[in-house]
Amino acid sequence: MASRNLTNKSIERIARPKTGRTEISDIQKGLFLFLNPTGIRSWVVVYRVKGAGPGGKAGSRIKHTIGTFPALTIEQARQEAQRINELAAAGRDPKLEQDKSAQDREQNTVAAVSAAWIKAMAEGQIVGVRKRPASKNTQRNREAILRLHVLPRLGHMTMDEVSPTVLGKVLQAIDDAGGPVDGVLKTVNVLWTFAEGRGLVEGIRPSARFRPRQAKQTEPRALSDDELRSIWHAAEHVGHPMGSIVQLLMLTGQRRSEIGHAEWSWLNSERGILTIPQANVKNRSGDHEVVLAPASLAILERTLAIHQAVSPRSPYMFTSTKGSTPVSGYTQMLRRLERVREENVGQIEPWRLHDLRHTFVTRARNGDQNDAGEVTWAVPLDVVQASVNHALNEGMTGHYDHSDRNVRYRLQKRELANWWAEKLQRIVGEG
Repeated sequence: MASRNLTNKSIERIARPKTGRTEISDIQKGLFLFLNPTGIRSWVVVYRVKGAGPGGKAGSRIKHTIGTFPALTIEQARQEAQRINELAAAGRDPKLEQDKSAQDREQNTVAAVSAAWIKAMAEGQIVGVRKRPASKNTQRNREAILRLHVLPRLGHMTMDEVSPTVLGKVLQAIDDAGGPVDGVLKTVNVLWTFAEGRGLVEGIRPSARFRPRQAKQTEPRALSDDELRSIWHAAEHVGHPMGSIVQLLMLTGQRRSEIGHAEWSWLNSERGILTIPQANVKNRSGDHEVVLAPASLAILERTLAIHQAVSPRSPYMFTSTKGSTPVSGYTQMLRRLERVREENVGQIEPWRLHDLRHTFVTRARNGDQNDAGEVTWAVPLDVVQASVNHALNEGMTGHYDHSDRNVRYRLQKRELANWWAEKLQRIVGEG
């Protein structure tokens, strides 16, 4: 085949074939222009790798597509063809090296590293500052941050391609949209820590100089009777599922995720016990029993009726529309709940869902009081700690105590649950 001194203009004038393929050899050794009936003009380099054949001879002819015209001009195609010829003459196969490079790149994308991180968490390989594997709730939260905010923007890039400038623009976009920018920053930091521990990245992480930018949340506090009353009735107005979750948090003092992610298989309604598996609680010393008062069981009975009608196959008590994941959208729910409260009681003080847990503990420790405000009866500290699943202050005794904490405190936790439920019902006007 005679070679032609191709130019960008002459390439544009070449008519595409009606059938088959037209092959034109350039003056650059091994460089060909392939044209097909659709008009696509592809650059192909044909080469032999030195020493790849029998007896140290050159190997078979290899065709390697390097790009298309006009994205790759004739000058750029010739430079690439020359580079490939030099590699082949040195005994290296450019196509294999490119394929390996592409494979290495694919394995080092943010999406690939994130998938490895999620898998490592699920297998209990990620240990936090407390020397314990990440809980399922932590896993879900991290996966949600990745899925909603990180991967759509950075998933296609390699870890090394994520510069401080690139990350800064992503965080700013999330901040402008009112998203969880600090949560994203924290997740990115932990993801890079994982990648560093696996030797997947080197150097200074892109988030090294970034600092949290969102306003500090309201200081935790115990809520007043008036606040409890207005929140309870606003939750009643909001209804299933979020309103029911809020009321259960008020009654039980549990963490949001422990109620919001609860599964029906955890519930023993006859005994009035919700057993949260060890992997789903923050204090993972064992399974955690939540003893439920009649008021809590009544809420779950109403929830079950809705569940059977809407999402009977879902394992979760409070689920998404499809039933495949636990319910989400707490921020929007709280805004709606606050609008209801403002319509009924006027100006309100800022509060957080976790304040319901502070309130449960505070009220249990305050107990019953006489007219002088003196405590006549209060729940023992260890019972309160067992009820909300905090570590017991047992000192050296705890080192030797291997008894079943749930069995030991079950009756006392039931006394506390019933006492607080009755007191709360009187406060909200339903007792």
